[in-house]
Amino acid sequence: MLLCVVAVLLNLTQAGAVSLVYDNSTVDLNYNVKASTYEVADQIILGGTDRSLACFGFEYYNTSDSAVEAQVRFYLNDGKAFRGIAGWETPGTVFYDSGLFEVGKTDRSTLWLKDFVCGAAVPLSMDLPDSFSWSVKFTGLGADEHAGVTVYNGLEVGNNYNDYWVKKDRGWTLGYYKDGDKVVPMNFAAQIYAKSVPEPTGALAILIAGLVFAPWLHRRHCA
Repeated sequence: MLLCVVAVLLNLTQAGAVSLVYDNSTVDLNYNVKASTYEVADQIILGGTDRSLACFGFEYYNTSDSAVEAQVRFYLNDGKAFRGIAGWETPGTVFYDSGLFEVGKTDRSTLWLKDFVCGAAVPLSMDLPDSFSWSVKFTGLGADEHAGVTVYNGLEVGNNYNDYWVKKDRGWTLGYYKDGDKVVPMNFAAQIYAKSVPEPTGALAILIAGLVFAPWLHRRHCA
């Protein structure tokens, strides 16, 4: 697959320091967002200036002993405005979709994604925008089984909103939580590392161009 081969070449040849552009992983609020059959999304704002995604990690839980699968998506917030309010645009265009992958039973674990091309339902082909929504959905849960994400509020890098998105039958709606009179900031635990990647030049650019015509590419598969 051409995209996979080019991605590997770029990773091997392009140098650049990796920086933390989003970090909400230090202050555990001891709350969970139960996703179950719903897709839930957190709209975030990145810090720093690097936008070429290197790795993405988030914390989740799963009570099931069965074969549960997760699916991660990145959305532009360019959908219909929630209740017609400007600035409350719902998740719209998908610019990354991991496809389904298996997750194990856990009280709490951090899951890291590092390859955003090979095996993806929608490969990542752009730099990250300054603000977007990332989502997760779990499938394969039994009637009394649950999976979801954990809630932190230690925003070391970047920013967030106190609510989150939930996709139901009629589309996206905002979710929030109050503990008595206190509004709990519903920020999903996550970290994002990115780097600034220069355009390929010289021999690398020639090599990538040559790959387009390589006759064996249709036989290549992602490991």
